[in-house]
Amino acid sequence: MTQLTLNFDAPKFGRPVGFNPEAPNCGVTAVAIAAGVTFQVAWDILKKIGNRNGNWKGVTYVYQQVGALKELGVKYQHNYIKGRPTLQQWVQWETKPGVTYMVVTTGHVQVVKDGKVVDQTTEPVHYTKFWGKRKKVREVIEIL
Repeated sequence: MTQLTLNFDAPKFGRPVGFNPEAPNCGVTAVAIAAGVTFQVAWDILKKIGNRNGNWKGVTYVYQQVGALKELGVKYQHNYIKGRPTLQQWVQWETKPGVTYMVVTTGHVQVVKDGKVVDQTTEPVHYTKFWGKRKKVREVIEIL
């Protein structure tokens, strides 16, 4: 297993190469962004971890996303969030400059960094303009 160097310079923070905006693949997209790999690399790892067949559309669970980060050599801290703040509240209260987070909300996962949110349907946008800003935060995976 090779160790990856994460590089999230502002111009590179965004949807990964090869993403599919029309499929239910927010977990695949989030892993690709957080790990700094292409969509296809994240897809292949998550497909293997989930033991998925050729009809798989991209749905993942948090334990699979965490497993993919481990397999990619990404260091992270996984936190369960009490009180269920909205995504907008959580970003205002808890984020640190320069830190990347995979934020698990009700039925979705998106990546947050420096007040910007990105997922498979949205280019990086300020959290106050993100379509899912009122979703409740359940878990956060901080990329170290």
